Amino acid sequence: MSLDGATVDEWSRRHGGYDPRRSRLLLGWLRLVHTLARPLSRRGVSPDAVTAAAVLAAAGATRMPARAAAVAVGASVVLDGLDGAVAMQRGVDSAWGTVVDHVADRCSDCLFDVALRRAGAPKGLCTAAALSAVGFETLRGALRLAGSGDVARATWGDRPTRVAAVVLGLVAFPTAGAAAVTTVSVVGVGQLVREQATARRRSA
Repeated sequence: MSLDGATVDEWSRRHGGYDPRRSRLLLGWLRLVHTLARPLSRRGVSPDAVTAAAVLAAAGATRMPARAAAVAVGASVVLDGLDGAVAMQRGVDSAWGTVVDHVADRCSDCLFDVALRRAGAPKGLCTAAALSAVGFETLRGALRLAGSGDVARATWGDRPTRVAAVVLGLVAFPTAGAAAVTTVSVVGVGQLVREQATARRRSA
């Protein structure tokens, strides 16, 4: 399935202005989720129901053996991509849906770290991973609302990087996975802060 320009532009609007045309990988991901979303859209499935399924998959990951949990985390991420695709295809995108999606994502992020904890990662490190990831996303969201600086560009703290760290941690080294989530989130915060400082200097 090919993506039309309107779909790409709408995704960009929903994600702080980031242009998916910058990344072939991201464009491929969007093609995949929009293809998978077609049957759901035709059947009138609610985007909120898909969002709920994503959180349930994340919760399921906390009750499974590590490698099965990695599969559940992957399923949760795919479902998270599907909810937005379904909303766009059905023309039911709304501000409330965006809020629900963001809250659900943060819940899932924390559940991923619980899965790492159950797989053997230290409790303190998993707590740090959850707090740093939520802190990064909260900062980025606040900057978007304020219209401050370039928050649309990719950073090390972005969710795909964190999810990859979680999956690799569950498959192989839980402690390393939790440490990686914490590290990339903190680095991402630093990138955002540095961008704000650069933007202020330019405008001074």
